Amino acid sequence: MAETRDTALRSALAMLLTPLVRILLRNGISHRVFSDIAKKIYVDVADNDFALPGCRQTTSRVAVLTGINRKEVARLQCIKSPVDVSLPQHYNRAVRVISAWSNNPRFKANGRPASLSLDGDNSFTTLVRQYSGDMPVQAVLSELLRTDVVKRLKNGKLRLMRRAYIPTDDLLEKIQILGDDTRNLISTIDHNLQHDTDLRFQREVTFDDFPVDAIEEFRASSARQAQSMLERHYTSLRDAASKSSTVERRRVGVGIYYFELPGEDQP
Repeated sequence: MAETRDTALRSALAMLLTPLVRILLRNGISHRVFSDIAKKIYVDVADNDFALPGCRQTTSRVAVLTGINRKEVARLQCIKSPVDVSLPQHYNRAVRVISAWSNNPRFKANGRPASLSLDGDNSFTTLVRQYSGDMPVQAVLSELLRTDVVKRLKNGKLRLMRRAYIPTDDLLEKIQILGDDTRNLISTIDHNLQHDTDLRFQREVTFDDFPVDAIEEFRASSARQAQSMLERHYTSLRDAASKSSTVERRRVGVGIYYFELPGEDQP
């Protein structure tokens, strides 16, 4: 059983790493850099998640668990993680502004996001100050205009054109989102591997023999349906959170993704 599980994990690792290594090579990240980061993460995870109950984790035990020698483990334990990078603040805050504009009745008209004046009551400025923390109004507006999420009308009002903030040409931001979204998916997979009950939803629908000339139509329709579903989930999350007085909080969410693989990448 152990040998079968080991083989399966190696196969899964190869499939997982193939698209990631493409991204790394395309952006000049060498095997040496990847290896150094991987070793640091191995040490951190062994330190934080695999200590024996009631015992302090030791350098020797981390070395045994990870296969990294004690001297290297000790060195890595003294280094602050170089990969613990959160999403840029303007990404999270732009998402909050768009979500509120789409869902808060104060900023809607006839069931749809209203065209907002820049200033005044229930204006874009009101929206940003309520939902973006201390981000300057003009900075948020410039970013949303740049990414075509918002359009300035001839009468000076601002119209929400898309209910999703997707970076257009900020490669750094896209790469940081890659890490965040992939972590979320793998954490769900990890949970389901460890539990037989209380499983987290993890599904996909796949068609192995799909005609190429029908892809564009399906890609567009799936994006529309997924966006609509995510907006309904956001409303459910917001409503449930507003009704709860529980002090303990966790980060929760639902992810939907479209994929399209060439023949050589199919398992």
